[in-house]
Amino acid sequence: MALVIPAVDELDLRWQAESQYCFVMPAATGMTGTSGGVLRRKGILLTLARPKRPLPTLTPAVREESAQEIRALDIKEIIVAPQSPAVPNWSWHQQAEAVAWVDRLVGEAPEQGPGVYPAYFWKALPSAGDIAAGTVPGGPAA
Repeated sequence: MALVIPAVDELDLRWQAESQYCFVMPAATGMTGTSGGVLRRKGILLTLARPKRPLPTLTPAVREESAQEIRALDIKEIIVAPQSPAVPNWSWHQQAEAVAWVDRLVGEAPEQGPGVYPAYFWKALPSAGDIAAGTVPGGPAA
């Protein structure tokens, strides 16, 4: 299960099949892939990085809610989508802010994908308990 930020309509994700890199993910309109889960609520991570909306401050409550979503959705990876002229509502500045926010949430720098418009990947997330408590490297309790 991978969380892609920003969560988008899964119809825009044809690249998954075309690149042969398919994964299950929660999306703005529901669940993609072969997950048996049902997405009833769109929490903080599924509404993160909306155009023209500031990212939430990483307060203890925001950390806890993010950790609960990671646990509930069984998220194993986080991907910040590439900025591209083909996606007019997703700027390089928004991408950079989202990367920095997730970096602070999980306490580690991402891997950067190749290309002119790279995506950023966190493939080994700390436990939801550590995320909630902020006991990740660089977190408030570290």
